[in-house]
Amino acid sequence: MRRFVTGLSAVALSMGVVLVPHAFAQAKPSLTVLSPKAGENVTSTDIPVSIQVSNFSLSSADVGLPDKDGEGHIHVMLDGMNMGVLFNFYTSPTFTLPGQGMKPGQHTLTFDLASNTHVDMEDTVTNVTINYQPATAKAAPQASSSSGTPEVTVVWPPNGATVGPLFTIQVSRNNFTPSFELEGKPNLAGYGHYHVFVDMPMMSRRHGHDEHGRHDRNARYGQHPGRSEGLAQRAAHDHR
Repeated sequence: MRRFVTGLSAVALSMGVVLVPHAFAQAKPSLTVLSPKAGENVTSTDIPVSIQVSNFSLSSADVGLPDKDGEGHIHVMLDGMNMGVLFNFYTSPTFTLPGQGMKPGQHTLTFDLASNTHVDMEDTVTNVTINYQPATAKAAPQASSSSGTPEVTVVWPPNGATVGPLFTIQVSRNNFTPSFELEGKPNLAGYGHYHVFVDMPMMSRRHGHDEHGRHDRNARYGQHPGRSEGLAQRAAHDHR
């Protein structure tokens, strides 16, 4: 076999053909931040972002579903790299980061590619430090003065319901206000967002089917055929 491969290589070279092993032929996924630029003065309240992604497909339909090679989404974190400071996940190369609750001054935005199950691809991590000086800063709201325990209840679908491939989750809430703009910012009593887990333990959200970004009372969710168990929970801004 070794003699055959050596002979094949010699023939290929004589024909001007270069043999490249399959593993080396596949370029790695990469991410380039086009804007904002490092050191840029950002004067808008919200922060417009433009990303260039190579050798990677952004998929909104498969977020939270099993991983596929070369597919996933973008994570953006504020002044750190952990799920507690995650702005959100994004499935398009242009999007806007909400500035509510950000103090003027220097901030570091951390970008990376992540798999469908939210596993960060650490070799794609890119840090961009900006000078955030909005003409109109948007402060976080006042913390809730309620002493009641925040609660969320799934109104629909009921337990045991048969649903289609795309369905709506309806919840009711008490002593809790969902806020997309405050996600990843410091925790604020009475505010946060929702997590939806499908066929997984609630605490395994780092590598599981964790549907971040469903902030309204009628979240739409797609799922494969078969029996599944779902769990909805409230979460603070740091996703806990």
